[in-house]
Amino acid sequence: MDFIQNRRILFILCGPSGVGKGTLIKKLLESDTRVVRCPCWTTRPLRSGEVDSLEYHYTNLGNFIELQKQGDLIGGSVELLGYMYGVRISEIEKIWKYGQSVLVESNFTGIKQLREHFRNVAAIFIAPPSLAVLAERLNSRKRENQKEISLRFSQAQQMLSKVNPSLVDYYIVNDDIQSCLYTLQSIIHSEYHRLRSKPSVFGNQEIVLPHFR
Repeated sequence: MDFIQNRRILFILCGPSGVGKGTLIKKLLESDTRVVRCPCWTTRPLRSGEVDSLEYHYTNLGNFIELQKQGDLIGGSVELLGYMYGVRISEIEKIWKYGQSVLVESNFTGIKQLREHFRNVAAIFIAPPSLAVLAERLNSRKRENQKEISLRFSQAQQMLSKVNPSLVDYYIVNDDIQSCLYTLQSIIHSEYHRLRSKPSVFGNQEIVLPHFR
């Protein structure tokens, strides 16, 4: 797959389950029409209350593999809880054609794969204020059974232990949703300014990586 010389920004939001990514994305998209979410494709079953094509495109494994073979799916090797996740290149490019920037959710593997195919990528990690708070949020969601919650919590611990400036460009602690949203909005504004002032810049952006709390 060729490296794509995009002139728009690809924002990648990354973080453990239960950290508040969904709420942040919803509030961000309501406040900034320059950014459009590109739903991921997944083999995970549709949960109660979810709407297909809003946050995810739900499909079977056979169709997922076919999209991967066609070269239109990035992240085909990203697997979580036995399910596959990926994002289609054609859908990202369609958003760019309308002059908007793209926002996707992914993990560290997905970030690496997306960086291999696009320039002007800004990866933003959302962290919980503590593991205790994260455990409380996971349990309060009432989306998964206890086994799935335990697995997600274990994966969150691994993710938090691995995050570093070589993987992400920005790091935000979500201890208050409005404060976190303001920081996210500031990052997006900064990235637009960077792109306008240095449209030919390649590579990593400015790294803001405070200590874990």
